[in-house]
Amino acid sequence: AILQEAGVPCGPINTVDKVLQEPQLQAREMCISVSDRHGNTIQTANNPVRLSAAGERPKTARSPLLDEHREALIQEFMTSNGHAKLSQIRQLAATDSGNVDLSFVKMAMQQ
Repeated sequence: AILQEAGVPCGPINTVDKVLQEPQLQAREMCISVSDRHGNTIQTANNPVRLSAAGERPKTARSPLLDEHREALIQEFMTSNGHAKLSQIRQLAATDSGNVDLSFVKMAMQQ
């Protein structure tokens, strides 16, 4: 109230749960539920771009699990980069101790 009386533009600071309940956000479908393959769901931001002539919006796919696509990405990297050796990439990727370390990609590119 003090800021408004002084003419300072301001508004409330909402928590995430209050923001997700805002009628305008719900009407614009700004938040969507995304499920993983185990059926767990989370609320996340939807794409804000709206094109009226584009027709129905595509449904959002589930979020991938950690390392779910690692093997496919390694295979894709191998086919697009003749310098890399798949066994070396797998070995380096397997030594990850919880930190995401992409140095093996740089090393493979240099070989």
